[in-house]
Amino acid sequence: MFSYREFNVIVSPDYDEMLDKGVKCEEYVCRVYMAADAALENCVYEFNMMPSFEFEEHTKISIETGIINTIDSDYDSIQLNICRDELKRKDTLLANAICHIGEFESGEDLYDTLKNQVKMTDEEISQAGFDSLKEFFGKETESQDNGMNLS
Repeated sequence: MFSYREFNVIVSPDYDEMLDKGVKCEEYVCRVYMAADAALENCVYEFNMMPSFEFEEHTKISIETGIINTIDSDYDSIQLNICRDELKRKDTLLANAICHIGEFESGEDLYDTLKNQVKMTDEEISQAGFDSLKEFFGKETESQDNGMNLS
């Protein structure tokens, strides 16, 4: 494993091992993980390195310089991948939470929770798969009525 910036990079095949054996690989696959991802579960970027492109010589320093240069030149793309993955994760968590709410509530109570507590629109509620709640779309619920009467 090679560490650089806030990343750990797994190189396949292992370049240290290949160099020790005297093998000159035609390509190395590099998978980039956040250093905090100790279990190496979420690859945030992947790239291939080849001699004469990303590295010049079949030496440890040349290969590691190639890794560093690639990460530096692709840093913005890596950061975008990280943001995209975080948004996907948040979407998954929200979808799981909404499904969980749907298991414990139904009818107008579920509609009220999704509409007033989660702040979902009728369209979002429908897209989440709660088609049975369409009868409540556009209607004011009790908590909305109470809020309007207090103004």
